[in-house]
Amino acid sequence: MPETEEEKKKRWAQAAARSAYMTPAMVHALKMSKQQSRNKYTEQFNKTKAKFTPVASTPELDNAKRQSSLVSRTQYRSEFEKSKAKFTQIADDPETLRVSKVSKQISNLSYTGKGAAKPRKRNPASTRDRSSTPRETIEIKTEEPVSTPVIPDSAPVPENTTRDSDDQVSEVKEFENYDDRSEDAEAETPETNQNNLETQENTAVEENE
Repeated sequence: MPETEEEKKKRWAQAAARSAYMTPAMVHALKMSKQQSRNKYTEQFNKTKAKFTPVASTPELDNAKRQSSLVSRTQYRSEFEKSKAKFTQIADDPETLRVSKVSKQISNLSYTGKGAAKPRKRNPASTRDRSSTPRETIEIKTEEPVSTPVIPDSAPVPENTTRDSDDQVSEVKEFENYDDRSEDAEAETPETNQNNLETQENTAVEENE
């Protein structure tokens, strides 16, 4: 089919527009550069790409929502504000009954029936060892002396009364003498024992002479 005049003019116009440098190799290089151009690539990609729509029912998303609701401080405080006024303590649970019973048992007020409840103070001197206290601080506790009754002059004086008082006085003196002997025994040293032996030997020699 012969070309028309219009096609012929168009072909001649294209040939005239080409310069001497537009060789077939140059034309091929231009086509390859357009294909490898990043601008052209991004332009075509933006035209052809589709919008991403996330799936809302995956296990990972469900787990993340559940964990976020568990650790949410806002939800925790809202639930606390809703439920804090609805709590009522049970007055007859076993623990409360046991505590009230024990408190009544150890109550000094209910035991005595008068006065305010006061804690009992422990006396440290009662549990302290008497051997650890100094000798000067130990008090000698004797039996209470029997008071002699007032007897008129005409009535005879019973012997048992004076005998009991004399026995008590003698016991106190023996206890004091025992303390003195124990102190002397503690004060003795090997030197004093040697001196005592020498004096005894000297007295024995003098008696023999």
